Amino acid sequence: MNLREIEDKFHEGYQSLTETNCQRFGQVVKKILKSTFVVRAQSDDYQDYVFITEHKSLFEAFFSLLGEEFDLDVSNSFAYVKSASGRMRVRLRKFDTLILLVLRLTYHQKMKEAGTFDRVVQVTVGELIEKAGQTGVIDKDLAKKTYYTDTLVKLRKHRIIDYSASQIDDGTTINILPSILALIPQDSIDEITNRIKLLGNPSDDVEGGDDDEEAE
Repeated sequence: MNLREIEDKFHEGYQSLTETNCQRFGQVVKKILKSTFVVRAQSDDYQDYVFITEHKSLFEAFFSLLGEEFDLDVSNSFAYVKSASGRMRVRLRKFDTLILLVLRLTYHQKMKEAGTFDRVVQVTVGELIEKAGQTGVIDKDLAKKTYYTDTLVKLRKHRIIDYSASQIDDGTTINILPSILALIPQDSIDEITNRIKLLGNPSDDVEGGDDDEEAE
């Protein structure tokens, strides 16, 4: 489909919306641009997710005009923008990437043990710190430092995880959302473990420097 055809498809679909749905479309687009993901399991995303499923082609056309790829993962119940241009790529430090990989490994293991209907998995911050320390690529002192909070806040902002606590401590429960599957699609413990080993020591850039991670 060429650009003109995409433009025509978008205008036709948008003009068919009611005034209320036009406003809703704009609100959902802003949410996606801000948070990347819309996850059905999130109470404040549920109605937006339903709206997206009803107007999937309109969202696809809109983001295509922006040079981005919109994807609706019905089997795992989330929608997101796969950044084709790189403009929406999330910048992560090595430490952020390590925690993301440990969360993905935890998600894999717990879904194998007992899958949930909404495909959300829970882990405490204490368990996460322990698992990160067990990778062998991070020293114990680093594993106890407070920048865990910075990483978790960043991942919650982009709807990879969620938690309700205003202050994070070892007992804080983290919900690992199915959107993590878009960032790290590997579904093998060995594959994820190998990515952790290849990452190197996160302490090398924990105070600065970036490592790119984006939806695949």
